[in-house]
Amino acid sequence: MRRPCVVAALLHDVGSLVLSCKMPEAFCAARTMAIERGCKVFEAEEMLLGTSHAEIGAYLLGLWGLPNIAVEVIAHHHRPERIPHAGFDSTVAVFVADLLDEELEAHPQDAAGIEMEEPVRKRLETLGVLPRYAEFRELAMQARG
Repeated sequence: MRRPCVVAALLHDVGSLVLSCKMPEAFCAARTMAIERGCKVFEAEEMLLGTSHAEIGAYLLGLWGLPNIAVEVIAHHHRPERIPHAGFDSTVAVFVADLLDEELEAHPQDAAGIEMEEPVRKRLETLGVLPRYAEFRELAMQARG
């Protein structure tokens, strides 16, 4: 189970590369829309394309024969609640890692996660991760140095 999680973590945004290379206008439009509307890039992609880089990357990697578990993690790394979970599994781990990266980039001094948006807080609560999120954030801050 560990290897597919590592593969998924490394390749979770490969769909962004696909979009930037094969659909550069849509790639740029989604980023512009995200800034203008104050939403996440994947949400703007969904509005514009009906899908996001997560699903696009998962589709490509599935065609390439990556393990199904890695493909599933990649497909759902922004919306892990779409699939059932057995605790802190690979999809939740990649979601949390991606979220921590984004949060630390946007709010590097916010050690308590106060700046976290309410929908994200609810998603973490639904996944059962919210009680440990501050601990994960602290570890991520230490790892960044």
